[in-house]
Amino acid sequence: MEEGERFNSLAWPAHQRAPGLLGLRLTRRGRPPSRRPRTGVIVAVVVAAWLAAVGVQVALAAADARSGRAVAQDAQSVGAGALAGGGAEVVLDRARAAFAGAHARLRHPLVRPALLFPVLGRQLRSFAALAGASAQAAEVGATAAASTREALETAADGGPERIEALRELSTIAQRAQDGLSGLELGPGDHLMPSLARGRRELTRHLAEGRTTLRRVDLVAGAVADVLAGPSRYLLLASNNAEMRAGSGMFLSAGILEARDGALRLGPMRPTGDLTLPGAGVEGDPDLQARWGWLRPGREWRNLGLSPRFDATGELAAAMWQALEGTPVDGVLAIDVETLRALVSATGPLPVGEGAVGPDEVVELLLHGQYLDLPDVPPHEADQTGRRERLGELAGAALAALETGDYEVGTLAAELAGAARGRHLLAWSAHGDHQEAWEAAGISGSLSPQSLVVSVLNRGGNKLDRFLEVSSHLDLQPVAGGLDVTVEVHLVNRTPDGEPWYVAGPALGSGLAAGDYLGIVSTNVPAAAADLRIDGEPVLVARGPDGPTQVIAAPVLVPAGSDRTVVVRFRLPPGSGSLDVEPSARIPPIEWSTGDTEWRGDVVRTVAW
Repeated sequence: MEEGERFNSLAWPAHQRAPGLLGLRLTRRGRPPSRRPRTGVIVAVVVAAWLAAVGVQVALAAADARSGRAVAQDAQSVGAGALAGGGAEVVLDRARAAFAGAHARLRHPLVRPALLFPVLGRQLRSFAALAGASAQAAEVGATAAASTREALETAADGGPERIEALRELSTIAQRAQDGLSGLELGPGDHLMPSLARGRRELTRHLAEGRTTLRRVDLVAGAVADVLAGPSRYLLLASNNAEMRAGSGMFLSAGILEARDGALRLGPMRPTGDLTLPGAGVEGDPDLQARWGWLRPGREWRNLGLSPRFDATGELAAAMWQALEGTPVDGVLAIDVETLRALVSATGPLPVGEGAVGPDEVVELLLHGQYLDLPDVPPHEADQTGRRERLGELAGAALAALETGDYEVGTLAAELAGAARGRHLLAWSAHGDHQEAWEAAGISGSLSPQSLVVSVLNRGGNKLDRFLEVSSHLDLQPVAGGLDVTVEVHLVNRTPDGEPWYVAGPALGSGLAAGDYLGIVSTNVPAAAADLRIDGEPVLVARGPDGPTQVIAAPVLVPAGSDRTVVVRFRLPPGSGSLDVEPSARIPPIEWSTGDTEWRGDVVRTVAW
């Protein structure tokens, strides 16, 4: 054997020798076989490069999507003022561009083959669909924001222009609802956790957006109808210095008329002068059964014993018709905080020879207006001027609305804040309008999951601004369900030197000056069992109250002291939630549960 053949045989065993052309092994004498680049290696390199390119595109798309999501979250915090100024459409257009960029990257020619893969392709198709849907939703929002801004520019003009602007807002909301319907979100099964979370989040935001737009459609249409008129609303003005359940005591009443977009408020009359003869009129059966002993259908100042304004408004309308002989289309209730919101938008209101701004309105109505009264028992003082002060300011605020000299976005934002805290309430005798007030969150109605703590003033004084109220909510799972405890803590911080009309005592009450006599009333879910108050006090109300149950007991808190009322009940087993409703108190109730604390000026949902 020659040397080259011997080398070949030793270096390459027969079973490892690579065949040459036609299966023959061809070698150059004295050298190993040449090792040319294989097709598989080339393919592998190409595939690796392609996968790297796809990875880069997906990574850039993810960055675009994160950017769009961050901008979209900023858009959610844009207020009505920014909406009127064009800020919302700018932010939403930025979000649209970011999401559109992500969608374009995922539809890039380099990425498209990967969409056909069974596992990877499902993730990419879902990602691309979510990015595209997000871009479309942002575009719908930007378009709606721009159209809304144009409509709001004419809304403050008053008259027919105001009605036309509201009708246009309703149309804009309808178009936007259509734009958010039927968006393609891509595959929803077997997704990566982060992608599945994003899909759920987008689905929730789209549902919330459609719900909000539906509300705008209903509310704008209803307000346009009322302003077009002719319509007559009973306006009740309440003072939060003397509280009822979910509102202040109604101290002034008058008729607010609307026609062709213009508002006219008639004389505001003290409700103390409007007491109905005899037993008055009967209202809601639950209201009558729980609180009939205080004759709320006869004495206007005893309206609001239940936080259900849908029941209170209907009763007030019946009382006005019984008193004046004419029906009303609805009832509107405003309080000190609503007046502050109006003044914040329209500017200071004239009072006597001066003017008051937002902060001065609150201080004046809760306290300052009583300081100039004679320091004698209220029944001996001439209070006519003071009683008209609340109605006077309400009339001035509504007159300011008619001038149109204010930013509509600011007005909308201020009134929305007042509405969230139950400071602005409405009831309508017309079903479609009542549906709109429900949608707007100003109907004051409760749900079967509502939890409401109210402290009703029974002392004939104006001490509620000095009464600090806090509530602690404790939830304890037990074998039979969920034990719920509500600890209501009251602290009376009435200072010395307050005039009779503020500190009392009322004639024949037997109280000392500064004593707070009240009723702690708690509305709990309809499904609650074993409802009770610790110490077994004498209850003044207990039983069904619309979709809830109520339990109420009297409480006396002398000046400088505190009291705690503990309410307990049990809810059925399983998951659920409580909607902790605002009370309209100023300052609001301070709530806590576990390590969480919040101010009770908006609805707060506590879930388990």
